[in-house]
Amino acid sequence: MDFNNKNLISSCENVIKTKVPCEINDVKSLFLGLSISVVLSVSGGTSLAVEEKTELEIACSHFPPSKIEGAPDGRRGHDIDFLIAAFENSDYDLNVRYMPWKRATERVRNGQSDALCACSYQPEREDWILFSDQLGLQEVGYFYNPKTTDGQVQDPNLLFKKSIGVVRSYNLHKELLDANRKVVPVVSSETGLEMLIERRIYSFYSFRNTSQYILSRLPGGRDIQYHPVRKSPYYMCFSRLSPHAIDAREQFNKGMREIIYSGEYERILDNYR
Repeated sequence: MDFNNKNLISSCENVIKTKVPCEINDVKSLFLGLSISVVLSVSGGTSLAVEEKTELEIACSHFPPSKIEGAPDGRRGHDIDFLIAAFENSDYDLNVRYMPWKRATERVRNGQSDALCACSYQPEREDWILFSDQLGLQEVGYFYNPKTTDGQVQDPNLLFKKSIGVVRSYNLHKELLDANRKVVPVVSSETGLEMLIERRIYSFYSFRNTSQYILSRLPGGRDIQYHPVRKSPYYMCFSRLSPHAIDAREQFNKGMREIIYSGEYERILDNYR
């Protein structure tokens, strides 16, 4: 995935003008993870108790390589690793739950889950989502089968004039409908890409990294070509109905600034390149 760390840091510095020194981060990683309180026992003795963290339920959808459910090698996806690292020294523990995208958005909209792992910005989502600082940058484009397009695409707009598959629950679906494209809605990226390989659709509009990850595991997937359209930032998305939303977002943004400045953000990303 193509991330612009300079843009990330610049956006963070709009919120906080002074960088947090790495030396301070090192101390925090030792001490802020556990808050110790002294509890006097009835017998007059003393004991140490660890303050419990507040659990945040995070609704996620399988979206490799950024969010991976049940990978045999234990890799969680770089977005999940970002969240865990950013919340490491916070007052919150994460309970990451995987579910279909539509259900995930409904749970966050209704306040049943505290946040979505990630989502893109749309003005209408402001009614029920508090957006974090930028979490990452995602490239969007269309995939095509050279066997269907005679090997080359001379005019990229040609792909949008014929049948184009798109996942029904993604915001990309609405984008194509608003542009009056000939849309073939599908239930998942896997389904759309299989249809593309089988030449049942002319092209497939989707997120580059996720679709390339899926194609690498499908027979005939390596023959599929890609044409970029745009890059879009995305964010962690907190439910406005969650009682923890404002504080959790503040602590998350702080944690993100720290892992960006310390270099941990880039190290996590390198694990998935």
